[in-house]
Amino acid sequence: MISTRHTGGQGIVASAARALLAWAYSEMGWVRIQATVLPSNLASIRVLEKLSFEREGLLRSFRQVRGVAGDFLMYSRITQDAG
Repeated sequence: MISTRHTGGQGIVASAARALLAWAYSEMGWVRIQATVLPSNLASIRVLEKLSFEREGLLRSFRQVRGVAGDFLMYSRITQDAG
């Protein structure tokens, strides 16, 4: 997710993501969209959950973060969730 301290809490990221999701489902025909996020990134987690993404689980040592293998949460949203 892209955000800055100046726009935090204004719903700008959620609005942009909502538009992107609508495009991906309607124009691209995607059935599943997924996102990974650091467990400490509470703002991005809130956005994903606001957009009806479901937490699927913890990916242990999934990706390098500053040279160290870090855990990530996996979220997904499928067409049926889009309601």
